[in-house]
Amino acid sequence: MNKQFDRWNNLKKDIHINHSLIKFQQRHIVFMKIGANVGYEQDGKGEDFLRPVLVYKKFNNQVFLGIPLTSRIKDDKFHFEFEYKKGKRSFAILSQIRLFDIKRAKYYDGKISNDFFEKLQDKLLKLIVTPSKKDGECTKAICVNIVSEKYNDVKLNKASKIYIAGHRGLVGSAIVKNLRKKGYTNLVYKTHKELNLLDANAVKAFFEQEKPEYVILAAAKVGGIVANNIYRADFIYENLQIQNNVIHQSYLNGVTKLLFLGSTCIYPKNAPQPMKEDSLLTSELEYTNEPYAIAKIAGIKMCESYNLQYGTNFISVMPTNLYGPNDNFDLETSHVLPALLRKIHEAKESNTPKVEIWGSGKPRREFLYSDDMADACVFLLENRDFEDTYDKDTKEIRNTHINIGTGVDISIKELAESIKKIVGYKGELYFDESKPDGTMVKLTDPSKLHELGWRHEVELEEGIKKVYEWYLNETKYDI
Repeated sequence: MNKQFDRWNNLKKDIHINHSLIKFQQRHIVFMKIGANVGYEQDGKGEDFLRPVLVYKKFNNQVFLGIPLTSRIKDDKFHFEFEYKKGKRSFAILSQIRLFDIKRAKYYDGKISNDFFEKLQDKLLKLIVTPSKKDGECTKAICVNIVSEKYNDVKLNKASKIYIAGHRGLVGSAIVKNLRKKGYTNLVYKTHKELNLLDANAVKAFFEQEKPEYVILAAAKVGGIVANNIYRADFIYENLQIQNNVIHQSYLNGVTKLLFLGSTCIYPKNAPQPMKEDSLLTSELEYTNEPYAIAKIAGIKMCESYNLQYGTNFISVMPTNLYGPNDNFDLETSHVLPALLRKIHEAKESNTPKVEIWGSGKPRREFLYSDDMADACVFLLENRDFEDTYDKDTKEIRNTHINIGTGVDISIKELAESIKKIVGYKGELYFDESKPDGTMVKLTDPSKLHELGWRHEVELEEGIKKVYEWYLNETKYDI
């Protein structure tokens, strides 16, 4: 245990001595004298203490890491989202750490194990030198005016250089809008003419010149069931090429964090519903979108592998079926919701008595408004790291990707009827059962994302109304 104490003492000195790292002073934060004893109250009536540096407070059976505050001057530089007092001392709660649930902590004769003590030290050090806000229960201290400019340059802030690949699409444009709304000012993006992501040399030159700190990889070749089935070679080649180029250059150029966007079509055709992240690669894929799905699975595994081998911080997210402003309304290549909206709108405008819809209408699908998806992505970019995506006790790290969805589905027939009502179409909907249905049920389990602190806000009917209004006001198509 003495080696552990010596190690922590050295880290503690580094925090106070290295002013280029962080401007904490000893009078602001007191590190209590090293000791191994842990006070552990099972009745939940008081606080639990671990010396030297951690304060436990039980709240809904979770553990919070904290630091004792001994200086509460009038012009206090510290503002904390969550705080409590014990006697005359005030303690700032830094973060809720689910890994270290009280029930899972390993105690030996009233003392904490070496391994667990080391993990707590590492976690606390990271929290102290990377203060930032977290939403929901997972709150973190906001330390105003204490982080040096030098250190702030390499942490996500409003001036961080963020490259959004695929900024014109449904996904990328929603993320750009969200970032701008939140005050991020140093956004970088290129059109396809300016930067062809299929060209490895061009991508290499771009990264070496721009040196982005954060990367959001939303660029992809996407389409509906028809396009996926017809252009199979294009879908697997182009998506693999884009991913390989951007992810590899992000590693070579020291990108702080990358967010890779895929799709829930990565899951097997007959995956248990709702689909959890650990359903990946458990059985065969849906045939019509197999090439695209394989490319996206490769992207997930590429991010995981670079993280494990090189220590990068690449996160993969798998949004469910998306819709919203800047969607693709081309009837050959679009997804089901925008395709139905356009077809039914045009039938209304032309007084067409019947609208034909592919399939039986029985398949059930989940839909997420693009602004919600973007908010989830930015939330993860700001607040979560690769290490938050898997169980630390596992021997084999896999399925670290995160579903982004609502956890609610609707049949295609119900969807069409809802669009018909919103558009105001009075004609008939005809379902051509000779056409393929695809997977009968596709519903994500977003509980992992919920546990990380985010939930969707826009329900389907409200979202359809919003996108239809956008379609009427912003799009022009030759009919």
